[in-house]
Amino acid sequence: MTNVVIEALTKRYGTTTAIDSVSLSIGEGEFVSLLGPSGCGKSTTLRLIAGFETADTGRILFDGEDVAHLPPNRRDIGMVFQSYALFPHMTVAQNLAFGLEMRKMLPAMIRSRVAKVLEMVRLVPEADRYPRALSGGQQQRVALARALVIEPRILLLDEPLANLDAKLRDEMREFITDLQRRVGITTIYVTHDQAEAMAMSDRIVVMFKGEVAQFGAPRDIYERPQGLEIATFIGQANFLQASVTNADGRTMAHTVLGARELLQDAPAEGPVSVLVRPEALTLANADEPGVVSGSIDSIHYSGSLTEYRVRLPGGEMVSVQVVGPGRQERGDAVGLRLAADPLWTIGRAA
Repeated sequence: MTNVVIEALTKRYGTTTAIDSVSLSIGEGEFVSLLGPSGCGKSTTLRLIAGFETADTGRILFDGEDVAHLPPNRRDIGMVFQSYALFPHMTVAQNLAFGLEMRKMLPAMIRSRVAKVLEMVRLVPEADRYPRALSGGQQQRVALARALVIEPRILLLDEPLANLDAKLRDEMREFITDLQRRVGITTIYVTHDQAEAMAMSDRIVVMFKGEVAQFGAPRDIYERPQGLEIATFIGQANFLQASVTNADGRTMAHTVLGARELLQDAPAEGPVSVLVRPEALTLANADEPGVVSGSIDSIHYSGSLTEYRVRLPGGEMVSVQVVGPGRQERGDAVGLRLAADPLWTIGRAA
């Protein structure tokens, strides 16, 4: 297993800066996702790590060795592309053997290594089939197997599930995560899908405009985003205006839904915005004690969840999520309760 350290990495294309002074430290066997909107620099960062692009400044260290100026074939990485990039004229087994043959490995060792990896990715029955005869999920597993069969130091994946349908994406997401845990290889994964990154990663690098906005565990990024842009990008979010009080060593935020302790330092006084996730709110009867009354403005049903947009008396709109189809209708009067969990300050209110 290999640790990866990126120090002040910068890449420009003419007058455009694709990534700007990106620094990261990725531990041995860690699964890290680079997450962000299109054009944020995540794929450029991955290509620099792989050696397909050359950085203008900065260092890329594998176990302390600077590889920034080495070609891809000398970096000992396995790469999985969005398009799979399989050789159409080769069988599954031949696709896997190709990289080993280029390394001039003995035939007996190649057969052994290919058989082992085919078993690992559950493709033994497909060994003699050609890529065109495989499903999308099977082709994806061949691409993974081809990257792993050379036993690389690092596995790099560039939006590998983007071309799959929703059900297959879920299956492959679980498959890749389980495989990575079993193999224990340091993995860097590029995606624009927040749910994918949250479900698969040990840590997530959130990128905007070529810079790292936040690097942390999925739970920290979701519950404690470092800024409005991250809070908006990761999951659904409500932003409530609050006033702050400090007493007995506790900092409290007072919102239209009640007062809650803050998770972080806030101004001693004055208005702030606090983050309230939709699942932190629950619906109740409008006449129950201790609730804030409102009315259902719109409903979005997605099968496992129903999202209600609730209009509060002051005109504020908040999103509430409940499991299943729910029972409320548009226009219904409802009560809202805020979970007892502390709140997270996003910044000063406008």
